[in-house]
Amino acid sequence: MKTMRVVAMASVLLLGLAPAVWADYITLPIKWSQQPNDPNGGDWASNGFSQTVADDFRCMEPAPIKAVRWWGSYFGETAAPRPDGYTSPFDIAFYFSTPGQSNAHPYSLPGAQVALYPSLTAQEVRIGREMNDEFVYRYDAYLPRAFDQWTWSQNAANGIQGELWVSIAKTSGEGWGWEAALVTHPVLDYAAYANEGIGWRWQSSYNTDMAFELMTPEPATLALLGFGAVGLLARRRRK
Repeated sequence: MKTMRVVAMASVLLLGLAPAVWADYITLPIKWSQQPNDPNGGDWASNGFSQTVADDFRCMEPAPIKAVRWWGSYFGETAAPRPDGYTSPFDIAFYFSTPGQSNAHPYSLPGAQVALYPSLTAQEVRIGREMNDEFVYRYDAYLPRAFDQWTWSQNAANGIQGELWVSIAKTSGEGWGWEAALVTHPVLDYAAYANEGIGWRWQSSYNTDMAFELMTPEPATLALLGFGAVGLLARRRRK
């Protein structure tokens, strides 16, 4: 595929770790984790125009998603790395999961989009290089509003209960790719991609997952939200 760039690579060589303390480094609890890098995988071009890449995840408990972490690289960037800082924009979206359709799509694919977070500013920190010498970056971004993935994943309109998809695309026009995960998930399906004007497809030639983590609010924050909901309910009953 001309619009998909898959580069064979070995494990990441840690050449220059990020500083121990970073201003807005996100340290929220992690509810889903697929870390880089797969020696037999690569980075998939995802710009939101010619191609968008998505991967599925499973929702096992009701805490909402407050932040997302992922890994990626810029094609051909081998001479000098970008300084650690912030980069923009990225679009992050969530989708229902559509069951496979006989031999055409034996695996699940993204269905209807249920949430879109456009033009997110992400923290970009260099963590090393790929085997082809391109720099690898880690990205952290807060969602402006928490995503209630539990409600959506249990929705009757969702094709596969408990499973959703997330896409991440850098829409600035730069040659950027989303890194592959360390190990493919033993149960969930491989990553999917969609080209401009063409729906989601599963790429059978590259059996890999994407590298990302989903984070939830701190337990104390969740408790406060719970107390607030109870208080509102009690107030309504008194009225």
